[in-house]
Amino acid sequence: MEVEDKTRTVVLMKKKLHASRIKASEREEQFSKEQAMKIKEVRGEYEETIQRHLSFIDRLLADKQSLSEKCDLLTQELKRMEKMFNESIAEVKRRHELEMKKAKDVWHASEKIKRENWMQVKTREIKNTTIKGLEPEGE
Repeated sequence: MEVEDKTRTVVLMKKKLHASRIKASEREEQFSKEQAMKIKEVRGEYEETIQRHLSFIDRLLADKQSLSEKCDLLTQELKRMEKMFNESIAEVKRRHELEMKKAKDVWHASEKIKRENWMQVKTREIKNTTIKGLEPEGE
């Protein structure tokens, strides 16, 4: 009887060991499935975040391109305006120089006329003085 008890105990223990192994295997399989699901979920979140970041980067690059084009246009406009203003300034300087030359010529001419008039007046005065000086005093 002892042998039978022991045999039964061994059989029972083997059954329990087998059941325990099956449970452990099921738990391991369940754990693997759960971990796979978590990994899949985390991967999905990361891929979604990566897509958002890539979309943001694409938008930033497009904005940069647009701003770069606007900057180029503004630079061209600035150069065009600078050229136009430089030409305008050169024209104003040229006209100013012409006006100054004309004014200087007019001034020189008027000074010459004044000088000639002054010379005529002085010449007349000298002549009159000379004529008076030559006339006899006794008249």
